[in-house]
Amino acid sequence: MNPDKEITDLRVENERLKLEVEKLRLGTAAGDLKVEDGEARLKIAYEAAIQSLVRAIESKDPYTAGRYELVSKYAVTTGRALGLPAEDLDRLRAGGLLMDLGKVGIDNNLLVKVERLTPAEEEIIKSHVDIGAEILDPIVYPWDVSTLVYQHHERYDGSGYPEGLAGEEILLEARILGVCDSFVAMMASRAYRDAYSRDFTVRTLMGESGKLYDPRVVEAFIGVLENNKEAVMEDFEKSLPKREKDGVN
Repeated sequence: MNPDKEITDLRVENERLKLEVEKLRLGTAAGDLKVEDGEARLKIAYEAAIQSLVRAIESKDPYTAGRYELVSKYAVTTGRALGLPAEDLDRLRAGGLLMDLGKVGIDNNLLVKVERLTPAEEEIIKSHVDIGAEILDPIVYPWDVSTLVYQHHERYDGSGYPEGLAGEEILLEARILGVCDSFVAMMASRAYRDAYSRDFTVRTLMGESGKLYDPRVVEAFIGVLENNKEAVMEDFEKSLPKREKDGVN
């Protein structure tokens, strides 16, 4: 696959969606469409665009299939536990699905590389947040998804990227995505390692609470896990088949 061509294709699709959304908005404002009909068609257009983008991400790396649905689901549940309003939950859902969109601009060989990445390769991988934020023009969506995509690798103690933001400088929704993404990533098999156990993953999150992760978010997320133990394990069995090694428990 040609990363440059894939980025160009996504930008063209985004521009097409912009025009479609604007046409629907103008039609509703002019009275050519009933408000409820216009809103329903907008929702369909947004959903179709999001699912198309998710397929583009997952096609780059087979190990990510199903991952973004889980991150999105857990992020929304955690956000609800923290009392976020419906609009922010919608933004979280979209952000969870699209957070790694920029990986369409990264060479496949790097995404599935088994050997340790070089410092230069790590910087290339990190650039996916810039690429994704640029592709996701916030004008297209009713929520600012691009900022979530840009910030989801920032960390509570300032050790993340791309800007080294810390604490409240990071959007709460991005802090939620950081925790949920880390959980799903550790619980899933990758090209270079097997999946970690649930207990190991939870201990890791708790150990990094107040450092890498917002302690309030970790507490809410762990609460979600404790209240839905069986459902969470079923999620992974269905969406992310994994193999565990004794050594990673």
